Amino acid sequence: KVHSASVVLNIPDLEKAVTRRLRVVRRLEKCIASFHSSNKRPEHVVGRSRFSFFGVVCSPIWVNTLCSGDATTHMIGEDDPIPAKGTRVDSISYYTRELVECNKVVA
Repeated sequence: KVHSASVVLNIPDLEKAVTRRLRVVRRLEKCIASFHSSNKRPEHVVGRSRFSFFGVVCSPIWVNTLCSGDATTHMIGEDDPIPAKGTRVDSISYYTRELVECNKVVA
């Protein structure tokens, strides 16, 4: 019989991990909705910041390939290393991989 048990958690770290996971889930859902509406897989550049407009987080703006330099889109698998900043990636595969990593941290 167990009378009592204690679990030590660092709440600020857990809160930060949960907040990051929710942000990744929102971005993944937005990418999947975009794919279903346009039949075109969304892409983004890793490390490019997003901006919020009246509470709506918008995709980063780029001017064709002049700003990014690399016109190829990279698909990300679960075992692939994290792509470097400035790499253009398929958003659905990237955020799916990020969600798997966030789930490991939160669990």
